Amino acid sequence: MKLGIDLGSSTAKVVVLSKDNRLLYKTYLRHNGKVKETLVNVLKQLQSRYKNKQFAIHITGSAGMGLASRIDVPFVQEVVALSKAIRTLYKEYTTFIELGGEDAKIVLFSEHQAPEMKMNGSCAGGTGSFIDQMATLLNVTPGELNEMAKKSQKKLYIASRCGVFAKTDVQALLNKGESKEDIARAVFIAVANQAITSLLAGAEVKGKVLFAGGPLTFLSELRRAFREALEIPQENFLLPENSEVLVAIGAAMIPAKEDNTYSLSQLLRALQNEKKGLQTIGTLPSLFKSQKEYEEFKQRHARFSVRKLRKDEAQKSKELYLGIDAGSTTTKLVLMDENNNIVDMYYSENRGTPLNVAVEGLKRFRPYLTANRLKAAYATGYGEEFIKVALNLDGGIVETMAHYTAGSLFNDKLSFIVDVGG
Repeated sequence: MKLGIDLGSSTAKVVVLSKDNRLLYKTYLRHNGKVKETLVNVLKQLQSRYKNKQFAIHITGSAGMGLASRIDVPFVQEVVALSKAIRTLYKEYTTFIELGGEDAKIVLFSEHQAPEMKMNGSCAGGTGSFIDQMATLLNVTPGELNEMAKKSQKKLYIASRCGVFAKTDVQALLNKGESKEDIARAVFIAVANQAITSLLAGAEVKGKVLFAGGPLTFLSELRRAFREALEIPQENFLLPENSEVLVAIGAAMIPAKEDNTYSLSQLLRALQNEKKGLQTIGTLPSLFKSQKEYEEFKQRHARFSVRKLRKDEAQKSKELYLGIDAGSTTTKLVLMDENNNIVDMYYSENRGTPLNVAVEGLKRFRPYLTANRLKAAYATGYGEEFIKVALNLDGGIVETMAHYTAGSLFNDKLSFIVDVGG
């Protein structure tokens, strides 16, 4: 029997094939960073079915190479595994497109030539993780994002190269009042455009196209985006059966040496005996030479802080000033008094509705906003203009100047500011 294990950046796929390559078992699971633990659980379930069987085993996937080496099990590169599956099962298809959690692959097949394999680098732009990020930003699951995109009435575009730039674009579209359905569709268009432009690099796609991988299997609107971008008739595309585990199937099909067979008990023992974690080869120099130096650093910086008033003190404040920082992923509100003390503050993820989140924060401040005590209200951040207009605030301030104004309260010779945002 044959066992194929595909351990990707976000999911684990395991298949069992018969001698004649019939699929007997498959599973597809998110491992949430616990790669080995997830694999052990799957193998334990398989043990009850195939207790005394011997398996020819191959491991593949971005998270599989190190593990395969440590437990001494054959490893095969995933593009090679893919090519094996396609050449065996789908010979008539000339282009293969697969999206994973953090990678994208396009393989071009032609007669009498080796397959032309194209795979993205270290950036996860245009992959499953990109879709996960955008879904989180809109406070939905990837499946819900897909359903939203089906209802889109207008084609929008966002940056596809980088999740950070895409978040900025999505936030700007939300601030403009564009529908979430149109933004959802824009996410899938961005993924398709990124994969096609960066991997094909001008190469022409001819003939029939095969889709595979979790994102393309489970997200119909992503497949639609690829079809529209490639401008190929729908009948030339195929999402094959078991497409989400096709790489694992290909790995299982790779011929194994006769002495390279294992029982599931042997494989489980090897996994359980495998050393936990990686040995530290070297580290960067420490920031502090001693615990004393670290404590002095903390004390020095603790001097620069803004006082937070108790509730009874806050009620006595004569003048109040409101600041709203509408960021790319979070919204922050602060209410201060005439002496630059904090009366109250609010911090929340945008959940795809930055205006609603700002209103939630204002409701929290309501007990203090009496007797015309609020003297000024300003906004900053990505959503500055949107929040300023929507809430009829007094004005807005550029984010860097807001940083500088606040920092100058602590140090009038301020020359450098570091801010890490969403």
